[in-house]
Amino acid sequence: MGAFGKNTKGSYGGDCMHDDIAVTVLFVSIAVEQDEFIDWIDDWFRQMEQYDLSEERMKLFRKVMALMNIYVE
Repeated sequence: MGAFGKNTKGSYGGDCMHDDIAVTVLFVSIAVEQDEFIDWIDDWFRQMEQYDLSEERMKLFRKVMALMNIYVE
């Protein structure tokens, strides 16, 4: 992340590195502020509960769901 920034030409990118990770973080940070994104995540969690997941995966799934609920509130 430290190598990502505005270059001398005025555009953003990585300094001698791929900027895929930095751009992904940027897009996710914008996405979570959108109401549609929160609705999509909520729908996804509801659908995931229908799948036959192992108990271990269900525990992890519920932890992530609890964290998302804290964020939304």
